[in-house]
Amino acid sequence: MTLRLKPSRIKKKSNRKRKGQVSWYKRFKNKDNQEENPGDVLTRDETLYNKIQITDITTENDIYDWQRDISPYSIPSLKFKRVRSLKDLCAQKIADNSNHLNSNIMESINWHIGKLIWEYIQLNQMDSFKIFKLFAQNFHKENTFSCHYQNINIYPSSFTKAYLMNTLPNCKNIRMEMIYKNINLNRFIHINNNDNNFPYIIILNIQKLINQDDIISLTNLINLESLKISIKNSSIINDNLIYNLCIALKNGKLSNLKIISLPEISQSNLIKLQQISKYCQLEYIEITNRLSIDLNLWNEIDLINWEISEFQMNNIKWGLKSMIYLKLESSIVLNFNLTDQIYDPEMTNDLHRQISYDQLWNDEDERYYSYGIYLKNPKEYKKDSKLQPSKEILKPKVLQRGKLNKKGVKNFFDIK
Repeated sequence: MTLRLKPSRIKKKSNRKRKGQVSWYKRFKNKDNQEENPGDVLTRDETLYNKIQITDITTENDIYDWQRDISPYSIPSLKFKRVRSLKDLCAQKIADNSNHLNSNIMESINWHIGKLIWEYIQLNQMDSFKIFKLFAQNFHKENTFSCHYQNINIYPSSFTKAYLMNTLPNCKNIRMEMIYKNINLNRFIHINNNDNNFPYIIILNIQKLINQDDIISLTNLINLESLKISIKNSSIINDNLIYNLCIALKNGKLSNLKIISLPEISQSNLIKLQQISKYCQLEYIEITNRLSIDLNLWNEIDLINWEISEFQMNNIKWGLKSMIYLKLESSIVLNFNLTDQIYDPEMTNDLHRQISYDQLWNDEDERYYSYGIYLKNPKEYKKDSKLQPSKEILKPKVLQRGKLNKKGVKNFFDIK
C-alpha cells in the first residue's frame, strides 16, 4: 500500500518555499544596492572620517621629476662659424636626444666622443641630474670631466652668482642642484643612497621649513658630510632633538658627517655635540643666531681642544665653507639646496618662467649671525675615545697545598 500526498498540498508547500527564497533574494539584492549607492558610501566615509578625525600630515609631493626637469629657459640657438666635422654633427644629434640615453648606451661611448656630447648637452641647458649621473658614472675619472660647463657665464645670472659664491675657483667636480619645496625628502634620500654609482659626497643646505622627523630621517643619508639647517627651523631644535642626534652619531649614523650648522642652540647642547665628536667624524660646529652672541663668554664649552673660527670665515656661503673644511680628494661634490620656494613646471610663458627661475635661485635667507668652532687637532682629540688595547694581565700564582713535589720526595725523606 502506497501513500500519496494531495496535489494541492504539494503546490502550496512549493509556493511557500519559493516565496521565502524570493523574499530573501530581494532583501539581499536591496542590501547590495544600498551599499553600492555612491551617496551612501560618501556619507558613511565622511562619518567615519569625522569620528576618527584623520589628519593629513603629508606636506610634500613629487609634483615634478626633479632628476629630469631642466632649466625652464628655452634652448639657445648655437651659431657655428666653421665647417663642422661628421663627429661634431653626430655628437650634437645625440645631445639633442639625450633623454633616450641609458647606462647600456653609455658603456659603448668613449670619452673622446663623450666629451663633445656632454658639452653640447650643457650648452643646450639639458644637463638634468639624471643625465649628469650617467656621464659621471662613466667619466668621473677623466681629468677634463666637469660637472658644469667651464664657461659659467652661459648659465642664468642667478645660478652663476650662486655657483661662484659657493665654490672654489677652477673647481670642476662640484655639482649644484636646487631641490624645490614640492619634492618629498624621503624620496630624495632614497635616490641618493641607491642610484648614484660614482664616488661622491653631499653638502646639504636646508632652507625650507621641516619637522623633527625630517631631521631624524636625514641620519639615513649615507654620504652626507656637510649639513646646514636654516634659521627658519630654530623652533624645532630643542634638547630632545639634540639628544636623539647625538645618539644617532654615537651609533654610527651619519658616519661621514664632518661639519654641521644648527640654529640657536644653547650652550649645553653645544657641549653635547663637542663631547659626541669623539665618537664620530664631526670637526666643525656652527651656530646661527638672530642676535649677536660671544662664545668666549660661554665658560663651560671646551675651548682647549676647540677654537673659535675667524670672523671672515663666518660670513662666507655654506657651500664654500664646506669645501674649505672638507677633503674633497677625487670625489664629486653634490651641493644640494632645499629651498622654501615652489617650482611650477607648467608655466607656459617663457618670460614668467625666466623670472620665476631667477627668484628660485636667489638666496634670500633671513639675516643672521653665525659663529663656528673647529677642532685644532682632530686625530689627537679622537684618539682618547678609542679603546686602548688592554695589557695582558698575568694570573697570580696560587700555592697548591696537599701536593708534593715529585722531584723533592727523596730529599724530603733522605732516602738514598
